[in-house]
Amino acid sequence: PAPAAPLPPPAPPQPTYAQYSYRTITPLPGDRAAGQAHFQRAQEARSVGNRELARRELQAAVQKDPRNYDAWFQMGVNALEAKDEKAALEASENAALLQPDSLSARYNFALALSQAEHPIQAVEQLKAAARTHPNEARIYISLGRIHARDLSQPGEARKFYMKALEISPNHPRADEIRQWLAANP
Repeated sequence: PAPAAPLPPPAPPQPTYAQYSYRTITPLPGDRAAGQAHFQRAQEARSVGNRELARRELQAAVQKDPRNYDAWFQMGVNALEAKDEKAALEASENAALLQPDSLSARYNFALALSQAEHPIQAVEQLKAAARTHPNEARIYISLGRIHARDLSQPGEARKFYMKALEISPNHPRADEIRQWLAANP
């Protein structure tokens, strides 16, 4: 008898990720005027490069008015920039709870989840954003990146990258995406 063909190597193990525990309670209302005053001072501090004062003023804004979407959103942006995963998750999630149809809120929450190594939940947030904003190429680019890089699913990544190019063939990252697609048929 002919020798048996060698067995293919085992598939690499799929990465596992910790589940993110979502909050379920929308923040309670507070003193809107006081929260807005702190938010304005935070914007002024940020405009002159005083990030620490901006951070403190944003914290005061959400303490005075826990429903201040703008303050939560900006806190999330600042925390993402600073790579402060815990603060980015809390602030971005609160912004998304306050305005669930906001593309920016969902997108930033997805970025925070991805940065904190919760790619499954990041995909959930991006898909939710895609349902309300189906023609936003950056959603599909991020979905492609997470599937390619974090989830080791190049077939899924390909679908999302193709959708991004369909929506925005001249996107600033279009050449990079086309190169990835050529290298990953």
